[in-house]
Amino acid sequence: MWINRSRRPKTAVLTALLCMFFMFGIMLPAEAADGPRLLAAEVTTQGDISLTFDRKIVVPEGAKSQFIVTVDGEEVAVNKVETTNTVGKIKLELDTKLNEVAWKTLTVEYIQSDNPNLRLKDSTDNYVANFSIKVPYSALSEAPTLIADTDNNTLGQAVDITFADDPNWREAIKNIKVNDQNLSDGQYTISEGKINIAASVFTEAGEYTIVVKADGYQDAKVKQVIKGSEETEQQEGVKVIAEITTDGSVSLNFIKKDGAGELTIIVPEGKSKDPQFTSQFTVMVDGKEVDVVQVSKVKKAGKIKLTLASPIQEGQEVKVAYSRADDESLWLRFDNEEAVGSFDFIAAVPKEQNGPETEQPITQDPENADEGAKADNDSDTKLPKTGGLPLGLLWGLGTLIAATGGFLVVKNK
Repeated sequence: MWINRSRRPKTAVLTALLCMFFMFGIMLPAEAADGPRLLAAEVTTQGDISLTFDRKIVVPEGAKSQFIVTVDGEEVAVNKVETTNTVGKIKLELDTKLNEVAWKTLTVEYIQSDNPNLRLKDSTDNYVANFSIKVPYSALSEAPTLIADTDNNTLGQAVDITFADDPNWREAIKNIKVNDQNLSDGQYTISEGKINIAASVFTEAGEYTIVVKADGYQDAKVKQVIKGSEETEQQEGVKVIAEITTDGSVSLNFIKKDGAGELTIIVPEGKSKDPQFTSQFTVMVDGKEVDVVQVSKVKKAGKIKLTLASPIQEGQEVKVAYSRADDESLWLRFDNEEAVGSFDFIAAVPKEQNGPETEQPITQDPENADEGAKADNDSDTKLPKTGGLPLGLLWGLGTLIAATGGFLVVKNK
């Protein structure tokens, strides 16, 4: 059989080249052919970045070091990278939330680490390739600038956050947070150019972060400082003591610090159960506000009683504050017509720690008023009693003793 040997060298060279290409293909990184593909990038409602791939992604610890996020030319730190409930989607948690700042350009870049253990990959160890992607600009409108309250920012006072009024933004407000806690509808009111936040939201002096979220707008944020309470001019020299009564209510006793004389507190006539009047008092029980349903006078001139919607139970921690309303007709007053000043939260202690409960609300049953007066009149005609025995009986016994010259011992049982 004739063999054309002249072709052998060419065949050998071709075979060698094919083997080299095959070996080179094996040595290529897996992502070049089979790695996960990035499908989309977007800004989340929380102001972070989500990346969507064509398959489930494994995120190793320390993966954040491979990402560079640039906003309008400035790098923003990535706090962590984590998977989400959506298959193929991961989230980059940013140090600066993008829904809280105005921005135009956003770039996300991923550069593989030299350490394979840090790289993003799929479930079969195919690595994510390096990429750089620009995220489309989010057309969120800019929110008005919030201005903190510096006039009524004392503990126990409601605060007014002001802004240049924008009716569209105001109507789009869907949520308000204070120190990352959502406020309920009853804890704030929104009006033209103002957001009023209830005093009960601010439980201690310090700095609070207030965030207002509105649909279609960037988040509006402001730092609000709450100062400790200072005595008002009306309360100079006056001390307030709060006590928990035996029936689960709270009593407030206004006394002079120097102990000279007594004070008299006046509750506005007909306002004892008026919600506008009772809402000036804030009672916190174990950190939760309990409504005051009635404020009533007691026998002691300088003391009032707060009846609560839910009686206080033994062992609960109670704090009380008083914040005067805008309507002066609702204010507590002293008998000299001076208004009682607002005061911040003070702790209420159980009544038994200060002695037995002796003060009761002043009430009189009109139907029994005449009968009570008659009883008082009848008591004036009775002989006074001494040692538990009528004076007349003792006089008779004394006469008997004198007549007999003896002695008589009477025991008062």
